[in-house]
Amino acid sequence: MKSSGKPGTGLWSRKLRKIIFAVFCALLMTSCSGEYPAQDSEKIHVSQAECRYGMPDLDDGFYKLDNEEISVYPAEGRIWAAGENGVGWYHPSDRMEYTAVSDIPAQDIYINGEEIIVYGSHTITVLSADGRTAQEWVIEGIQDDTDAEFRICGTDKRIHLFVNRWNAPGDNTVLMVVIDRDSGVSMHEVSGDEKIVSLDSIYPDQREYCRLIAGYTEGTGFTKYGVFQISDEGYAELLYTFDGSGAACLADDRIYTFNTQTGGIERYIEVSERGEKNTVLRSVNMEPFYDEYFSSTGISGDGFNKDRLFCTGHDYLMYDRIHHVLAVYDMASSDSGRTLNIIYPEAEFTEDGFRGALGEMLYDTMCFEEENDCVVKAQYYPVSQYHDRLRMKLLAGDDDMDIIYADRCEDGDLLSAILRYRLYEPLEDYSAITENFGNYADGVREYMTYDGHLTGIPFQFGTMGYIVTDAYLNLELPVPTDGWTVEEFWQICQAAEKFVGNGVVLCPDPGHWILSALIQNGVDLGKLDYAAILEALSELKEYESRGLFADYGEAETFLLDGRINIPAQSGSFYKKEVFGMTVPYPLVSGNRYASMRTFTFMYCRAPNKDLAAEYLTMLSDEEFVSKCSGSKTYLLKDSTLYYQIRWSEKETAQMKAYTWNRIPEVMMGHNAMLAERTSELLPGTKMKTIGETELNEKLNDILTSLYGGKISVETAADEIVSYANYRYFE
Repeated sequence: MKSSGKPGTGLWSRKLRKIIFAVFCALLMTSCSGEYPAQDSEKIHVSQAECRYGMPDLDDGFYKLDNEEISVYPAEGRIWAAGENGVGWYHPSDRMEYTAVSDIPAQDIYINGEEIIVYGSHTITVLSADGRTAQEWVIEGIQDDTDAEFRICGTDKRIHLFVNRWNAPGDNTVLMVVIDRDSGVSMHEVSGDEKIVSLDSIYPDQREYCRLIAGYTEGTGFTKYGVFQISDEGYAELLYTFDGSGAACLADDRIYTFNTQTGGIERYIEVSERGEKNTVLRSVNMEPFYDEYFSSTGISGDGFNKDRLFCTGHDYLMYDRIHHVLAVYDMASSDSGRTLNIIYPEAEFTEDGFRGALGEMLYDTMCFEEENDCVVKAQYYPVSQYHDRLRMKLLAGDDDMDIIYADRCEDGDLLSAILRYRLYEPLEDYSAITENFGNYADGVREYMTYDGHLTGIPFQFGTMGYIVTDAYLNLELPVPTDGWTVEEFWQICQAAEKFVGNGVVLCPDPGHWILSALIQNGVDLGKLDYAAILEALSELKEYESRGLFADYGEAETFLLDGRINIPAQSGSFYKKEVFGMTVPYPLVSGNRYASMRTFTFMYCRAPNKDLAAEYLTMLSDEEFVSKCSGSKTYLLKDSTLYYQIRWSEKETAQMKAYTWNRIPEVMMGHNAMLAERTSELLPGTKMKTIGETELNEKLNDILTSLYGGKISVETAADEIVSYANYRYFE
């Protein structure tokens, strides 16, 4: 049975790629260019590798191969295929009609000009185009079994075969067989600083060495992906890494790979020859993909297995060797001439574990492409590099970006610089965006306004608040209100003194939020209030010495439990008991501050501002704001919409159901209660622009010394003012 089909969505003719200016503060970190191994002048670059495919002219869709081939290779306008039933080719222009070439069983195939190079049954065979055997080598020492991968390639002088037995006794073993057509056969166990654990693609280069795209492990234990140069003795030198999840290919001086995101989104990622540029070329909505897959092939049950990937400048071709199905994608972009450039952080695995990023961002850009008849070029960097890379682009005045996702803003001074030097495009004159701010809870627009300008679209921010516990409410203590002040907090400290002790404390140490608020207030006003800082330190030392404050784990009962985020987000609550009320932290000098984590803004020098405004309009519309994400703050004004699952007719036809939009499944009851009260709790909150992470470390050192009696209140105040003046004032 041969079948093909053109998916009926606009998602199948899209493309994606990359992304920003200015002069501003802060030293440039020097680690940015050192993330990838250096290459000396003697090394062969990717551009010198023989890696061109003769991609046939195939329509988008799926093609079921009759002969259950294990491996395919596009060349000479044909789909060459090899399997247990032999070697042959499928002709795209003739309804994928099959032509048998040889009945030699094969497990991998490579086309070298007029030659067909195959491996199977311990034998490497070179066939002519008409199927005659030109050369043959029996390979001793390789145990064929189902738990093995085989990859073969060759030139006129050499043939390389790689064998990965990942279930070999003790550990996986990768072998390389080299056939020099003049001098004979040699075999080596592949070794190197990184342990190769999976094979993808291999290529000969112009110096007869071999390039291997493979998965490998190092100290983290996580599988990464990279391009290796393999020596004649089997030593694997890692040339550079790339983000992906397996299948990849080398073509046109680039690595093309894909990755799978939450919600089933495929990203085809183009990487430069040193891995320094990661550009999303295309995102694919996988539900219609699978619908088309099932209807075209009759296969149901498990999904499409992405075993091999090939591409040229106009097509992607993926092969599922389990179900023997080809998937073809058109790389052609919209012809409208409209392009939106986005830069964003990407999740990664590090030695500390998984570091998340922006969740569904790629799904949203995919929809934006289709609905706005444009191309989205989305350039990303791993989260560990993102701040440094973005800072470099801004300092360099790059003009290849329209939309910027500012991530982990509380970690440093980048947010302050973006705001102070107005690297954002003010949004107050874009009526569609400002009207959409009516979808947000009360207080959000006020929070997103800086120096009189609307700065961007919020994704995640929040200030901590107190759970007023039942234990507190059972005592005759003043009940805090949403608008209480730090002066009222000190009064509660005085009143609560007689109730603390024997495992009961008032609250965790409030020093960090009080002092950071005073510093932020000073930054806003242009001058620190030394007297207010000195007074706060005096009160903190006095009440800490009387046992009113303790860290979690050091007390059994907290009268004011400080483990919530306002607005609510996933993980806002760490305790399961039901509580009666919540209040935000008190006002300090008349203000309450919240740390920005992530927001999206239009670059002040965006070359496509009209299109960028349309994108921000999408991000701020009711449907988007009501979508739930694992890390997204709940900001919708009408919180009842969180409990409704709404699909458009188009979405219903294409997707059937967005499982990641089922908000009731992921919202805890406490989060739901806070979401309902966001419009009450958030108004009056201002954006904290100072680098909170480093500041908190400094404050912790000072408070520890103060509480331990090592420094006086005056010395503590002097240290805080000195640090803040150096850090936040020019």
